[in-house]
Amino acid sequence: MQNITVKANNATQTVNQVQVVTRSGQPAVIKANGNMHYEFVKDATGRAPDHIITKRAGKDLHVSFEELGQETDLIIEDFYNYPDSALIGQAESGAYHYYVPDTGEASDYVTRLANGEIEGQALGGNTMISPWWVTAGTVGSVAAPAASLGSTLPWLLGGLGAVGAVAASQHKNKGPDKPSVNISITSIAGDDIVQSAEKGTDVPVTGVVSGDFTAGNIVTLSINNKTFTTPVDAQGRYSLNVPAADLVADTDKKIEATINATSPKGGSSASTQHGYQVEADPQAPSVQLEITHIAGDDIVQNSE
Repeated sequence: MQNITVKANNATQTVNQVQVVTRSGQPAVIKANGNMHYEFVKDATGRAPDHIITKRAGKDLHVSFEELGQETDLIIEDFYNYPDSALIGQAESGAYHYYVPDTGEASDYVTRLANGEIEGQALGGNTMISPWWVTAGTVGSVAAPAASLGSTLPWLLGGLGAVGAVAASQHKNKGPDKPSVNISITSIAGDDIVQSAEKGTDVPVTGVVSGDFTAGNIVTLSINNKTFTTPVDAQGRYSLNVPAADLVADTDKKIEATINATSPKGGSSASTQHGYQVEADPQAPSVQLEITHIAGDDIVQNSE
């Protein structure tokens, strides 16, 4: 279970935001508007999810923030009435990126999905300059005149054309015969928090590999100067239980995942990092002992 904040940002302000609790069975709903960018923030880390699952349902966009995408966590109503919208997030590095399709095909970008189509989207588009809302603050606050945003924040006005060009150029640069693989970590211990009760157990690390790979290619996780390995399946999923004690002992509280992939096109490699938190141990209650009386009156009588 994860807690995700969804912010709807237009050219001048954050106009709406909702809280998402994954795997709750109750998807959050937000109404779309034109020229809007939807920012996803994991409450546990203050950064965006590395990977999401998107599905078009009529005019609505359904989003799942969990690895398998079995439940809809967020519905953006009438999203497909506004093709100038985009999904964005802040990576571990602090830079902002667009979500782009796992396939690298511009036709699979979220605004171009056909009705009923499901596509994974990774936080991997071109780096954006810091958006105005990094310092703008609360909902309804105006950070800059709308007239000035065209020169400083071109993606706010570029819409589908700008973002579609990103995906298309990435695919073009990859070349038809050159292999390319991507890897992301989707969750650590389910919610990116090692709870106190989990510290003596093994906890799952899950993720997704996309691009050119073969089922059985090995993913290597680096934690606390130790390595753990697991194969990727045919759908690009991987999962491995690791000792919570090593997560607690890791100095920078980040897992690095790497893959050296093979495919009919040849070999390629990729790596990523994903941060997490460790819950502080509850403090044991203090016990104070006080002697109030000795022999009833603090005097040992002769008769006693």
